[in-house]
Formats: sequence, C-alpha cells, structure tokens
Amino acid sequence: MINKELKLKFHHVLNNLSGKEYVACVIAFGVAPTLRGNKPSSILTLKKQRKDVFLIWNRYKKEICSELGLEFYELVKREDSTTVMFYRKHSLDQHLRQEKNEVYLDKIGYHIHTSFDEKLRLLRRRYSNICPHEMGIFLGIPVEDVCGFVKQQGKNCLLCRYWKVYHDPLRAQKIFDHYDCARKTIIQEVIEQYNVA
Repeated sequence: MINKELKLKFHHVLNNLSGKEYVACVIAFGVAPTLRGNKPSSILTLKKQRKDVFLIWNRYKKEICSELGLEFYELVKREDSTTVMFYRKHSLDQHLRQEKNEVYLDKIGYHIHTSFDEKLRLLRRRYSNICPHEMGIFLGIPVEDVCGFVKQQGKNCLLCRYWKVYHDPLRAQKIFDHYDCARKTIIQEVIEQYNVA
C-alpha cells in the first residue's frame, strides 16, 4: 500500500502540472504495473474533466506513449471520453499465447491462429457494448479468476483489490504487492522529476 503522505505529495505535484506533462503523469500512474513489466496491459478511461485530459490525449497521444515506451489501442471512443489499453506488444502477445490463456480465448472466438492485431480488433468490437470477460485475460488476470468471476457472477470472491480473486489468493496478493510497488515507484519518480519537497 502507498502511504498517505506520499499520495498527498503526488497529488500536490499533479495539481501544479498542466498540459501534456499532467496527462503523461496521470497515465504513468494509472498504468504503472505495465510500465514496470508486472502486467501485460492496463486500461484507462480518459475523460473530459478538469485540465482537459481528453483533449490533450487526442493531441499528444503518440508523443506521450513514445516517451513512456508503450503502445496504445483505443477500445472505445465517445464524444467526451476514450477508453485506452496501454501495452508493450511483445509482452502482451506472449501473455496471450500462454497455453491456459490461448485455450480460454480460443473457446470464445479468439482462434489460436488469429494474429495479434486481429485479437485487438475483436476485443474492440466486443468492448463496444460492454466490457467482455476476456478483457481480464488481456489485463493479466489469471484465467482461473476470470472463470471464477463468470461462474460466481462476481460474488463470493476470496480477495478483492485489483481484481476479484477466486483461486490462489496468496499468489494474487504477491501480484498486488508488485502493482503497489510499481505505483509507488512512479509516484517517487514524478515527485523527483518535478522537484517537490
């Protein structure tokens, strides 16, 4: 967990930023586990809100992602928001090709010989109506937990933080700790970069 004092410093830094720097820091924090290699992809919805996040994203998305070393795929674009998946292609592709994930995805239409780009297009089509369960696989949630969520209809989980856990809570807690550590590292880097005491 990230301590309260560090969170307050981070919010202070964000409040003093604007434009591309602000949006880049918001994204870096939101996708920290993917930036640090702990997660194959992350998803964020960028909205029209204070500091014009949505407009700045549309203007600088390629620059921001290039600076962060990430690729992006816009799953849903609306008048006032965009839902974006951030990833590194090699890492996400390898993750989707893991046997358990491939078997699960194959059963629901992401056939084994489907190219990476075709998988993203299919995900976008399915995501246009509602967030599909397979989104969890793309985000690195263990297939057992994705299946558990479907079977239990989102109830009766053993642990709930970054996702609802139905299998191996000890392993999930270790992953959650890695995610927290990644976010803490990003917070510290942002504070250092913008010289806030």
